[in-house]
Amino acid sequence: MLSYSRVILSLFAAVLLAASCSDPTGAIIPDDHSLGWGLALADAVRDSEFPAGVLFMVSCIDVNDEGDPETAIPWQFYYAEVSDSTNVLIVMVQYIGTTNHIWEDSTSIPLGALPDYADAGPWVTAARDSLGSAYSDWEEYALVVKGNEYPEFPVVLNVAVLQFMSPDTTEQLSVILDSDNDNVLGIIQY
Repeated sequence: MLSYSRVILSLFAAVLLAASCSDPTGAIIPDDHSLGWGLALADAVRDSEFPAGVLFMVSCIDVNDEGDPETAIPWQFYYAEVSDSTNVLIVMVQYIGTTNHIWEDSTSIPLGALPDYADAGPWVTAARDSLGSAYSDWEEYALVVKGNEYPEFPVVLNVAVLQFMSPDTTEQLSVILDSDNDNVLGIIQY
């Protein structure tokens, strides 16, 4: 009788543990992986670690057609004080919703505060549409959003750059967009 009670208690404890570690839908991985979701989690870390820091760059090494990270790929958010590039907080928001951060001591990226972008999907759509039928020749795109450092576009404040590769990874192509209005500014193939 005592061993039967232990089994029942162990099973009950396992059920409680599983319930407490999952969300109400029973899933452990969140349903939302959007830029806005990642930014909210990263801003919470920034608020506790570096309240004076402003967001100046966002990156993801592999986004899908909706503008969300591919499975197991993190968002990376970069914070610094606009007048000081010697302290850079990088917050990584993992696909499962956890965060970790590191500090860097310099950056060469222009330090202008980015708006609170919520969705990278329109940038991916605009980049894909700009490639037209040639889109099928490219895959595996990375995303970087930052202040404009392209002198060819002097009135643009911020850019989103989507990088595509050929399937054999021998060629690359970047689509540069005005991140504030989703307009394609240029396409560079190299």
